[in-house]
Amino acid sequence: MEDSRAILERAPSVRAIAPFKFPYADIKVTREGKVARGVFCYGTNENYLTTHGYDLARGRFFTQAEADRNGNVVVLGKDTREALFGDASGLGRSVHINGIRSR
Repeated sequence: MEDSRAILERAPSVRAIAPFKFPYADIKVTREGKVARGVFCYGTNENYLTTHGYDLARGRFFTQAEADRNGNVVVLGKDTREALFGDASGLGRSVHINGIRSR
């Protein structure tokens, strides 16, 4: 994260950087006895949507403050959301990632 901040400070043509980390273990995402299978999970910062050109269908992405404090905040993809919440949005609801509560 320090390297990304240094690049942003020293390279004015760079608008955003979103480092991300992949866990090298199986990830289990659950909610009230439901389990999402084949989940792809990684940590990043608030710039991920900008650097990858993605838009959200619902809700919001996490903020810089949440990233800075390593907040337990999660953004679910469509398949994971449907596995855990069915037709409901899941916005503002909690899930567990390897037993750790996240919102």
